[in-house]
Order: sequence, then C-alpha cells, then structure tokens
Amino acid sequence: MYEFGRVTNKEEWDDLVLENNGHPLQLWGWGEAKAKSNWNVDRIVLKGIREKQIIFGAQILYRKVPFFNNKHLVYIPRGPFMSETEDQMELMDAFADYIYREYKAIAIQIEPDLDRVDLSYNWSKIQSGSLMNQTLILDLGMSEKGLLSEMAKKTRQYIRKAEKNGVSIVRAKTSKDINACLDIYKDTAKRAGFKIHEDKYYHDIFKYLGEASPVYMAIYEGKPVAFLWLAISNYTA
Repeated sequence: MYEFGRVTNKEEWDDLVLENNGHPLQLWGWGEAKAKSNWNVDRIVLKGIREKQIIFGAQILYRKVPFFNNKHLVYIPRGPFMSETEDQMELMDAFADYIYREYKAIAIQIEPDLDRVDLSYNWSKIQSGSLMNQTLILDLGMSEKGLLSEMAKKTRQYIRKAEKNGVSIVRAKTSKDINACLDIYKDTAKRAGFKIHEDKYYHDIFKYLGEASPVYMAIYEGKPVAFLWLAISNYTA
C-alpha cells in the first residue's frame, strides 16, 4: 500500500532529489524559475505506508488549459525520480490516477531521466518531447589527457588553438555577465533561425537555481565570445 504527499520545504526536497540521483530540472530552484513563467508547481512523493520509505518523487508543472473548465496540463521534466522497484508499472499507473484526480488533468507528460521505464498500455509514447531524448555520458573522473583523447582530433586542435591565442574561461557572477551571454545567444538564434525566451526567463534561472546552474564564459581580448550554461545535480550536468 502507498500514499502520496507534498513536500513544501526546499532543503528537504533538494536532498531527496540529490539522494536519488535526480536530474537538476527536478531541483526546487527550477520549479521556482518556471513558476515565474505561468506554471504552477508542486513537489509530490510516493511513500510506502508501512515502512514510510519514499519510493519516488516528482516536481510537477501544471497550468490551466483554455476553454476546458479548470482542467490542467501536467508536465514533469526529467522525472519522476525513483528508487529501484519491481512495481514500476503499477506505481506509475497509481501516480497517473492521482494526478488526474488531484489536478483535473486532461493530459500528463513525463520525461524520466532513466534508461528504461516500464509503463502499462495506459501510457503512450510521444514522437518528440520537450527535451532532448539522448544524453552524453562522460566520465569526469578521467584525466585531462584522457578526456582530450575521447574528443575528435579537430576539437582538440580548436581547444589548443584557443589556449594559445589567450582565450580564458571565467564564471559569470553578475546580471551584467548574463546579459553579455544573452547578447551572444540572441545573435546565434537570429543567425540559426530558432526562438528563445525573453531575458527575464534566463535571469530567473540564474537566480533561483543558483549554485546548481553555473554559467561559464570564454573571454577573448576582454570580451565574452561564447558561453556554457549548466544545470547540475549530484549525478548529472
């Protein structure tokens, strides 16, 4: 037997995510950032009634669907996160029933950060999700030489050329730094023809995810020319 509950404490929730190798998009700060862009946020856990052990958790985003009389669309980015269990199929169906009941959901979309998810026929696979469906696994325990050896020859040449030409890497610290990165992003988006969010969206992520979302800038002749924006947890960046 199981029971569902809500977690309303940031430290408690983030500890659960990190202890269960959860994805950074399940961290409290990501939910806070999304709450600033018309999403509602809840953090749900499923516990075994007898042993009170938390079996899985999910930070859910939900919002009203226009013209559907208080119905909601529910989305779980890179979740739920869960412990090893043989009852995954049963638990996910119970979770879906809970979501439909509690949130008057017309649809629930999940994108678990797992190699495999066992789901019943009640679920259907979408062809294209909101997030990329592949992840690069990179062992950061390797030496610098080992990491470089895993790269294409041309990539190694570019890295060494950048170092030789005086490109340095620094961490973004201020809103001014983020604005400089966004200027690069806007130019890239215009050139490549893809859409991006308004500036506030990225500043919210930088603010609410904090240490879980470091931004690094490549500096050349005193100006940023490229940037890398991370979201990190214990297991994944």
